Amino acid sequence: MLHISMAYMTKSHEKKSEILLKIANSHNKNNLNIRPHLYSLWLDSLVSAAKSINHDFDNNTEKLWRTCLQPGIDLMISRYQVV
Repeated sequence: MLHISMAYMTKSHEKKSEILLKIANSHNKNNLNIRPHLYSLWLDSLVSAAKSINHDFDNNTEKLWRTCLQPGIDLMISRYQVV
C-alpha cells in the first residue's frame, strides 16, 4: 500500500491524477476525514524511515523526496473541504 500511495502521490501532475483525485475525495472531511495536518506527519515519517534504512539518504535526497511528494500532498489537502 505504501508503494502504491507513493506512486500516486508522485504523479499528481499527470492526467492519471484522476485516481489521486478520487482518493483525495475519499479522504476528505465527509468521508475518511483525514485531517490536513496529518499529511506532513506522513511525509516526515516516510523520510525518517528512509533515512533509518539508507545511509546514503542525505539532505539533498530528502529535499528531492519532499519536493516530489508535496504536490500530491497539496492536492490531497485541497480536497479536504470539498462537499
